Amino acid sequence: MRMLKKCNDFLYNMTTIRYVIFMACIGYACSIILLNMVHLIVGINFSQVGGPDYYNIFDKILFAIILSPVIETLVFQTFVFAVMKEIRWFKSKEFLMILFSAVCFSGMHMIYNVYYAMSAFIIGMILAYSFSIYSKKGKNASVVVILIHSFINMISILIPIIWSGLK
Repeated sequence: MRMLKKCNDFLYNMTTIRYVIFMACIGYACSIILLNMVHLIVGINFSQVGGPDYYNIFDKILFAIILSPVIETLVFQTFVFAVMKEIRWFKSKEFLMILFSAVCFSGMHMIYNVYYAMSAFIIGMILAYSFSIYSKKGKNASVVVILIHSFINMISILIPIIWSGLK
């Protein structure tokens, strides 16, 4: 428990830009680790994981890096936290608010498949945790979460492009 407190304090005291970059990298890395574990256990490779199909790079930028992070943050963090804070039972149960937000976020991503939703759950936990931290700081938590989400999606778009260029 002491280790979690130290991690929380470390993250809480980071500058916003460092926090955004750090959490985006952690989110992407955790997603890749989870997908590798799924590959080892089930035999599903990355190309079978699915996800949204885009027609061109403009669509990827518009939808994955701009619109989706904004809309999903407003729905799955801003709205969910606002509603849950109005329910007296949840007010003191921050972890349950984070968990519920991540489950909702993951559930929406189930439209692609269960593996994509599992990855989205990890990212949803990071986004909801970030929303919680920045709400406590009295800063605009939605903007921070949108930035993290945008960076994760941007990394997800750029890595395959860079990787294919190296082959």
